[in-house]
Amino acid sequence: MALKMFNAFLPYFGGKRKLCPVIFSHIDKYLPREEWTGAVFVDALLGGGATSLYAKAQGFRVIANDIAERSYIVGKALIENSITTTPGVVVELFEEGLATGYKEE
Repeated sequence: MALKMFNAFLPYFGGKRKLCPVIFSHIDKYLPREEWTGAVFVDALLGGGATSLYAKAQGFRVIANDIAERSYIVGKALIENSITTTPGVVVELFEEGLATGYKEE
């Protein structure tokens, strides 16, 4: 069975992974898809990162925030990086983040 990108996310209560197509279809009503590249998407409650990663994949420039350290690590690994995000890269970025001080002691 092939691993899909969204299956790599941490389980997160209240996550919006399955709602992303619906959320972005509503955004499309106000900002046409052809204008998404380079537009800014603000995610004030990053959580598991599904919505922000979806926005990034659609061409948005993403600004995300969350008080939870776990979400901060997700943001650093999945949203902030500028390289292609594959399951292997996600694991590498998480391990790097934990090794460089993002780990809760």
